[in-house]
Order: sequence, then C-alpha cells, then structure tokens
Amino acid sequence: MLANGQVMKSGTFSVGGHDWRLLFYPNGCLKQNEGSISLFLEHVSHAKTGDTTAKIDLSILRDEASKPAYSRSINEHRFTEEGLNWVLT
Repeated sequence: MLANGQVMKSGTFSVGGHDWRLLFYPNGCLKQNEGSISLFLEHVSHAKTGDTTAKIDLSILRDEASKPAYSRSINEHRFTEEGLNWVLT
C-alpha cells in the first residue's frame, strides 16, 4: 500500500469537451485521512477550456458484478481556477 499522501493518477479522459483525471490516494491525502481513501476529480484542461460546472457520480466497486460499496453524487460542482479538483474522502 502507498504511504499517506502518495497519489496514483489515472490517464486523462475527455467528457463534455473538457479533459479530466482521477487522483487516488489509497491511504488518504492528508494525515487526518490516513487509513481512508481520498479520490479527486481534476479538471486538467482548465487553462484551455476555462471554468466549468459538472454533475458528478462516483462509485467504488469491489468487482464488476457487485453493487457499489460506496457512491456519491453531486448535482452541480463548479470547477474554477481556485478549485480545479473535487474530492471524495
């Protein structure tokens, strides 16, 4: 397992004309999150595409056939230069 604060990054993917990436901290991104996962959605193309609003649905699955172990939905999140990420901890 990676140490607290160490990140795994997904490849970049495109949705809605914007580029995105998932940042996964399997042992938490901050000391107070140690022992938990932290998952960020990063708006990679902000410099090119500017601010955007997105509906976000994230689920954690044990395997392809299982129901989600955890799900979270946000109807509207604004990605700005000051906040390029959305976090699920």
